[in-house]
Amino acid sequence: MKTMTPFDKDNDALCRGLELSQQPFEVKARPLRLRQGLDSARLSEMDNDLEIEAFLCKTAQLNDIKKVIKMGAKPKNHRSFRS
Repeated sequence: MKTMTPFDKDNDALCRGLELSQQPFEVKARPLRLRQGLDSARLSEMDNDLEIEAFLCKTAQLNDIKKVIKMGAKPKNHRSFRS
């Protein structure tokens, strides 16, 4: 008899669990109650745009800090340069 690996045990448990369920899985839709003008289909795109904008802002801040360091001064009010 072959020894079962953890993967085999997990796979076997999943198969047995799926066999037990007689009813198909169903997700009930509900209204999102979004503000007027927000397209629910484009939320992912808007999230991507916000993430890119945040990245660009952070990159600009880091570039400003690098410039200040090259000039030999400590940037004011920055977390990584506490005394």
